[in-house]
Amino acid sequence: MKFYRHWIKCTQDIQMPDSNGNTMPMTVYGHSNISLADAMTSGKRLLDEFTRRLISHLHPWEYDADGRPIREEILLEISPRNIVTRNRYGAEILNSTQLIFIDIDGELPARKGFFGLFTKSSLQEDGEEALARVAKLAEKAGHDRAHIRVYKTKAGFRLMMIGRDIEGKHSGDLMAAFHADPTYAKLCRIQDCYRARLTPKPFRLHIRKCHFNYPETDESIIEKQIQWLEEYNAKIKNFATCHYLGSINATHEITVNEAVRHHDERTRAMTNLPLA
Repeated sequence: MKFYRHWIKCTQDIQMPDSNGNTMPMTVYGHSNISLADAMTSGKRLLDEFTRRLISHLHPWEYDADGRPIREEILLEISPRNIVTRNRYGAEILNSTQLIFIDIDGELPARKGFFGLFTKSSLQEDGEEALARVAKLAEKAGHDRAHIRVYKTKAGFRLMMIGRDIEGKHSGDLMAAFHADPTYAKLCRIQDCYRARLTPKPFRLHIRKCHFNYPETDESIIEKQIQWLEEYNAKIKNFATCHYLGSINATHEITVNEAVRHHDERTRAMTNLPLA
């Protein structure tokens, strides 16, 4: 899991190759789980690497290609394998190497019909049908004995698989088998964990945008973020992020799994509140 407690902004003027001595400012963010001083050392290494690539006429960094960690503030450490962060648009995210989350945008593939082809189901299908379709996908993927909790989201479905140990970077086949959103699957691979949004997307609450560029040092921006969070936290009380539909191969593990409990409480999965 690629999350760090200490971040520091590092800026340096980099001399451009073949530009008659012209320079350009370059900013990177050093990161560490040890200290700010160690994060500064990390930042200097990143600046040196950028300079080397520039001099060697290599392509500068691309976020996904380099797999650099997302800069998100850690809000809560449920356990070493379950960490809650705030993403760039302000929502809370559960990052886990214990629970496998699979986000499916749109409709679930139907069970095979008369011609052996998959058809599409309505997003308004009942819980029993959704569970049956997920069970069929799990059987095909070789996870027919897995404990899978199934949730309805605003744009599709969320699966939570318990008792399996598949690292995010090795999740490609699993994501494909369950028809996961490709962008979501790629992010899980980069971060080497699974991510589940706990609170609603702000635009669905009809509130203004707020960008969280962690770590933020501008006091005026921090003040605006605090005000925004007050409005956001007031609004999310009236919405759920997902609704629990049921489980496949349920076990008693759910009663002792703190991360599952936090997910269901924070998403308000057991309520009838409108989805956002």
